[in-house]
Amino acid sequence: MLDIDAVYRFLDKLNNKLKAQVEQIAFAHNKEVLQGNISVVFYDMTTLYFEASDEDDLRKTGFSKDGKHQNPQIFLGLLVGLGGYAIGYDIFEGNISEGRTLIPFIEMISKKFNLDRPVVVADAGLLSKDNIKALEDLDYQYIVGARIKNESGKIKKQILNRQLRDGQIMTLKKPDGNRLIVAYKTNRAVKDEYNRKRGLRRLEKQIKTSRVSQR
Repeated sequence: MLDIDAVYRFLDKLNNKLKAQVEQIAFAHNKEVLQGNISVVFYDMTTLYFEASDEDDLRKTGFSKDGKHQNPQIFLGLLVGLGGYAIGYDIFEGNISEGRTLIPFIEMISKKFNLDRPVVVADAGLLSKDNIKALEDLDYQYIVGARIKNESGKIKKQILNRQLRDGQIMTLKKPDGNRLIVAYKTNRAVKDEYNRKRGLRRLEKQIKTSRVSQR
């Protein structure tokens, strides 16, 4: 049985000396599983915090996705192919703006593995207007997560008028030329309704106990 401290010590070696080799192995496996067709990639980031108070050149305090804003942290960026098979990763300073990592990371991975302008999929936090423009300038296609509540009243009305059923998908062309693909899943709708009602109950309880200021 491996000692946990030995595993932690090996992580430094893994990142400093073996990272390129591990990425090559992961990419080769990915390519084999997908029969050489790595045309779509998914990019996301997460934060990893440390139970320490001291910062260094990499570990910085910043926006923590774990809610540990007082702890130094790092950002981990991961790129995967269809099916969730890993292609590559990198680590970044804990106080960096995650949107700034997208273009350099995608370009680095594309050159390293000779990818031919894959379709980039990411959430709206990463695909900002500046990043979308940069992707378009570099001839990348992209898919970005969207929130219907942020769309125009006209778009919302078109979606509601369709009254989609479970598993149905509709496509709308937006004024800027982009396409909005809307899918409806019953189980997601049930979950969202539950979360809304739970939020309302929590707010009502806070109001009754005077923990929310009333103006």
